[in-house]
Amino acid sequence: MQDEHKRMDSLLTRLSDYLNCDDTLLDIENNVKQVLEIKDNKNSRRSKL
Repeated sequence: MQDEHKRMDSLLTRLSDYLNCDDTLLDIENNVKQVLEIKDNKNSRRSKL
């Protein structure tokens, strides 16, 4: 179980580094939501063309 927590912590740290945000679940979640919204907006614009 401890190994799983270490792997999860490592993943969250890498995600926060990639997203350039704080290493908290809330910040990572908010940044991922923003990325998904941007992606959805781009896809919806393409489908209208």
